[in-house]
Amino acid sequence: MRLLPNGMKIGNATVIVDIIPKTNPEIRPGGHMNPTHVTDHDTGNAGRGANAEMHNRYIHNMASYHPKDTSHVSWHLSVDENFIYQHIPFDEPAYHCGDGFGVKSGNRTSIGVEKCMNVDGDRAATEENAIALDVYLLKNVINKKPSNVVPHQIWSGKYCPAVILRRDGSFNPYRKRIQAAFDGAKLSPKPVISTMHTVKRGDTLSAIAAKYNSTVSKLQKDNNIKNAHFIYPGQVLKVGASKPTTPNKPKPASKPVTSKANLRVDGYWGPATTRALQKALGTPQDGVISGQYNNATTRKIENVSFGTGGSLVIKALQRKIGANADGYIGPATVRAMQKRFGTPQDGVISKPSMMVRELQRRLNAGKL
Repeated sequence: MRLLPNGMKIGNATVIVDIIPKTNPEIRPGGHMNPTHVTDHDTGNAGRGANAEMHNRYIHNMASYHPKDTSHVSWHLSVDENFIYQHIPFDEPAYHCGDGFGVKSGNRTSIGVEKCMNVDGDRAATEENAIALDVYLLKNVINKKPSNVVPHQIWSGKYCPAVILRRDGSFNPYRKRIQAAFDGAKLSPKPVISTMHTVKRGDTLSAIAAKYNSTVSKLQKDNNIKNAHFIYPGQVLKVGASKPTTPNKPKPASKPVTSKANLRVDGYWGPATTRALQKALGTPQDGVISGQYNNATTRKIENVSFGTGGSLVIKALQRKIGANADGYIGPATVRAMQKRFGTPQDGVISKPSMMVRELQRRLNAGKL
């Protein structure tokens, strides 16, 4: 198998090799591939938390399904601002181009790279890591030039990578960035502000550190000061590259901390999961989903109160995931949750449910 070295750094991302098993030929078809291209994708999932780790979990979940429950969809690598996950070896094909499985298809001749586009991620950093990855693949895996990095669109006509195409008008500006990195061009470093401070009467090292966003220990180290209490007027200190802070500048408000739950991640939506969801969304915590229609979807959830009017917690959840806030758990709401959580989108809450597991994980992490 041709794999990236696990744990290596490419760009600013750490490589994690987590190959999916050969259990589902619609996800890992197997066979041999001698790749000649790298195909660039955007994931199409802008939901919060839809990072490389989540997509790695998603493709592993899909691989665990029986082939009849999945469609032909897979890729080799997922990239975000922190990590690069490899799911399939480079000498095996994958279903990422939508152009069939002929010997000259993109699926059988190219390495699929999915760039994350989650709204809570750092897209600029993700692109820089993807470009560094492209250069690595070109030089170390397929031995080709940047012209062999192509958009998904070239194989099947799909408007992908959508973020790149919408922003730049075509794939060419992005490929030029790959070419520059391939040629070894480096961006001009940001100017460093060299700051010195002349000690005045009444100065203390702690006050100087606070003024320049530094620390007493750093000032001691940078200026070879053994005794932090001994500085003298006229002494010139190196205070680092930080700009002085503006006096009395108000600090930005801290982000609210979401309370964490302690749920068993079992995929079953019971009262404990409901209470944790109610607490996270700030609605009454009774462990009951009230006012639902008596249908197959809601019967998959324990402690459901049938009736009309909808549920406050479901309305709050729907607003958060961008669904119609009617308070009812129907297939459209379930599909919106599945999309948000990166699980198969069939509109059904099964027992156990991959979507509910992901909900429970996020409630436990306090990152709904």
